[in-house]
Amino acid sequence: GYTDTDSIRIQLPEGYVIEGLPKPLDVKSKFGSFHSGIQVKDKEIYITHRLFMRKGVYSPDEYAAFIDFRKQVAGQYGGKIILKKE
Repeated sequence: GYTDTDSIRIQLPEGYVIEGLPKPLDVKSKFGSFHSGIQVKDKEIYITHRLFMRKGVYSPDEYAAFIDFRKQVAGQYGGKIILKKE
């Protein structure tokens, strides 16, 4: 298996405030796990994504569950941050 960790720091432009953020997410399955965390501190947004994929051989019957797990992860990577002018 493998682990992939992404850490992102976004500095808010002057005169803008946060109107919306993606919700944090924790998913666990037999295929692996995913954690997404978001923190706001001093006009900066910190995003952490941690994906762990288990090594294994899975049956064709498990394909739908695997795709569901991957869609949940992909949906979080595509989350939107909404800013508005003060």
